[in-house]
Amino acid sequence: MDVISWLVAYFVKSEMYEKAIEYFQKAAQIQPKEVKWKLMVASCHRRVGELQKALRTYQDIEHKHPDNFECLQYLCKLCKELGMQEEGEAYSKKLTKADTEQHKQHAQLAPTGAYQQQDHYGGGGGA
Repeated sequence: MDVISWLVAYFVKSEMYEKAIEYFQKAAQIQPKEVKWKLMVASCHRRVGELQKALRTYQDIEHKHPDNFECLQYLCKLCKELGMQEEGEAYSKKLTKADTEQHKQHAQLAPTGAYQQQDHYGGGGGA
């Protein structure tokens, strides 16, 4: 995977997105549960203007990972760009729900007093 990661980084940096897609797809086959590879495939499709392919890829990701925040963001954006108002609104509602759930999870994981400590060291609050 290290070699594939290095190659795709090179291809993306060199704006060789079609070539990067090939390797992102291979990475997705090797690690099928890792959503980032499919997200990168969709991103490359967007960058080369293949918006319908990007949309289909994001829709496939959303079907398998319905709460993936990044995926939902791009689905909203693509639907807007493609004039798909109803679909965009539906994804926007899902995005709002995912965002709310994400904030709930972060609030549950935050250690007690974390915000007070931040204020103590000058990271916020007034003193």
